[in-house]
Formats: sequence, C-alpha cells, structure tokens
Amino acid sequence: MPKTQDSIFGRADTESIIQRHKGNNAFLEHLSIADDTLLTKIIGRYICFNAVFGGGVANLAGEITEKRSVFEDSSEKIKSIRDRSSIVAADVFFAAIDEFGDRSFKSKFTHRALAQATLKGVSEYYHYHPDDFDTIIGLNTVTKGAIEAVAEGYLINQTVDEMSIMRAIGFHTSSEILADNEFRILDSCMNRRFPELTDFLKRTNVTISDILMPAYAWIKIHTSVEINHFNFAVKSANSALKYYAGSRSKKEVKRWIMEGFGSFSDLQTVFMIHLTDD
Repeated sequence: MPKTQDSIFGRADTESIIQRHKGNNAFLEHLSIADDTLLTKIIGRYICFNAVFGGGVANLAGEITEKRSVFEDSSEKIKSIRDRSSIVAADVFFAAIDEFGDRSFKSKFTHRALAQATLKGVSEYYHYHPDDFDTIIGLNTVTKGAIEAVAEGYLINQTVDEMSIMRAIGFHTSSEILADNEFRILDSCMNRRFPELTDFLKRTNVTISDILMPAYAWIKIHTSVEINHFNFAVKSANSALKYYAGSRSKKEVKRWIMEGFGSFSDLQTVFMIHLTDD
C-alpha cells in the first residue's frame, strides 16, 4: 500500500510551527544585551532547564518499549513476534546514549557533567563566591514550571496511553530541533560578545567528580549533535505511524504527534521570554 501524507511525518509538517516560534528569538535578544552577570544567569538557568532532558528521553524510550500492543507489524504472521515497539523506541533512545555517555569522548562524559563543567568554568572565570553564584542563577517561577512541564512532556511519573505516547514523540522531536537552534545562538553570541570568557572556557578543564572535563565542550558539541538527534526523532515518529496498531486513524495519530511538537514549542517560548525575570 502506498504511503499517504497522513502516514508520513517530516520537516514539511513542522515548518509552520518553527516559523512562528518566538522562543529562540527571545533567547537571542537576552544574549544580545547581557552583561557578565546577566550572562551568568542565562547560562545557569538554561543549564538547569536542560538537566531534565536526559532522564526524560530515557524514560520515554522505556515507555514506548512497553507499549508492545500499540506498535505491531501487521504483515508478520507469527503473533508472538509481531510487536515493533523497540524499533520505535530505539530512535528516541539514540539521544539518550549521548546524554549518558557522549560518543565524541573516550571517557563517555555525561551531558549533565559537561554542563556542570561549563557552569564551574564560568564561576572560575568571574571569581564568584559559591553563594553569590547560586544567588545570581536563582531559578524563577517560570523556569521551575518549565522544568516540571518538560518532565511531564516526557511522561515522567505519568499515566501513559497511546495518545500520550504519540504526543511525547512529537514533544521530543520539537525539543531536538529547537535545541539545535538554541545552541547555535548561544555559541555564536559567546564567541562574538564574550570572546575572553569563551577563550578561557575553551582552554580550561575543570574537575567534576574527580575527573577533568573541558569547560566549553557542552556548548560546542550541542551545535552538531542535536540535528542528528532530531533526524532520529523523525525516524521514530515515522516508525510510530508505520507500526501503529490501535483503532484510531493514521490522520488522528499524526495529529497527536503534531500536538506534542507544538506543545514543546509553546513551552520553550514561555521559558525563553521569561528567562531573565526575577
């Protein structure tokens, strides 16, 4: 049977959402006017926001895998081996592999540890006292709410059905493509507006859990890995559509994925607009 537009998920489906998305523009505006203290606040809150994604991605992959009856290959005659949920989950889990042991480092640093190294490097460059550093970052209500919303979007501690699974796949796909833009904006602004700090971070290693880690690597690696994660997330969405075995139409299932995609876009926009609020 030939594929229809309702059974294919691709960039064309997301273009309108990305084009009207305001979050990354807000991020750029904050960075364009930031002084040293405001930059510290921005980086600190952005890193705190990102801390939840590793566990979220791993959780989503697990939830998808356990929905064996939702994803099946109808052409397989042997019923006991018909489930395909692990195939759908694998392309989500692709991102989790980097989160918990980045492929570009022999030591397999976690992204969370690399993010902590960036924050520690910023603190060392500006000679902040630890208490002052934590006060500057101080998460506002919107940031805390955004972190909770990401956990919910990735189905952490949630009751999961086939609709929420599909929305979560869309949510994850949106997070990856928008993160690609976010990190490119951050890297560009760091190099252009804060060259001395950026040079310090690039040539400095800091200690996290008794291990020396590069202080700028978290920013730099995310200017390339996120688009790869996005491409795999799109593959997962298409596998979900291909193997969906429920009673709803492919059109409705695709709509669920798109709703999830838009949901993260909206969440990220609110977070970015209010990123520097006290």
